[in-house]
Amino acid sequence: MAMFNSLRNTIFGPPREKDYSNTFFEKELDLEDEQDDPQVLPNQRARASNVARLPTAVLVLSFATFVLSVVFYAVRDHMVVTDASCQERMWPYSPESEHLEYETRQYDSDLVPNEYFGLPTQERRDAWDRLWKTGRISFPYSKLSSINKSTETNEWWTLPAPRNNEVLAMSEAMHQVHCVGVLWAFAHRNDWDYQTILNKTEVFMKIHQRHCGVVLLETIRCMADVTPVLLQHDGSNKLGAWKPRDAPRRCKKFDRLAQWERDNSICPMACLPQDIDRLYPQAS
Repeated sequence: MAMFNSLRNTIFGPPREKDYSNTFFEKELDLEDEQDDPQVLPNQRARASNVARLPTAVLVLSFATFVLSVVFYAVRDHMVVTDASCQERMWPYSPESEHLEYETRQYDSDLVPNEYFGLPTQERRDAWDRLWKTGRISFPYSKLSSINKSTETNEWWTLPAPRNNEVLAMSEAMHQVHCVGVLWAFAHRNDWDYQTILNKTEVFMKIHQRHCGVVLLETIRCMADVTPVLLQHDGSNKLGAWKPRDAPRRCKKFDRLAQWERDNSICPMACLPQDIDRLYPQAS
């Protein structure tokens, strides 16, 4: 080690103690030398430019974060499952959709409403008519494609001016209720004079009941209520009695739906073209 130090001193001279008092001035001189160096100056300017752009970058990043947050919460709220969103997702457009009301309720299919079922009487026929004959409603012509209908001119029963951009319609719910009434009437076809009262033949009644059976079957297959039906002991050796009741279901308020149709009806269910013309007479 002594030989190494002796050799170093011979070549470089003895080591000098560092004078810390001149450190600041040495740095200043170094900076001045760097400023005089043409290669160092662009680097300093680049660093200064980057520092100057930093607040702008932070501002842009903050604004982008704010926008993304707003979009996220808007999409999240839009995707929240509601009765209205389910209606929109599961069914095509209807002018009634935004007026529907819902309730969670239980119903007892073991109770047979005397108002609608039993031997045909004038009172029961009137009750069925009140239930489904809410009147014809209108449907916007521009929405025909949403229910897979042709938009060809004169294809549908269009209202006269000034409502000639609307067609006459009824809700499928009322069609289905009507079909239940038809099946009830057909089941008791031998108990009342439907040919005189309805002015319909037996052939017509058979065709109509088949049509209604298909309508209700297809509706059931589409809706496919998978609520479990349990079997209750009834004292016999068999499996027991079916009990398809008491399970809570989310239902549309049918009375409110029917009232909306009455309030917004164009004409009665049995109206004719001339009845519509009288409601909207053409300007002479």
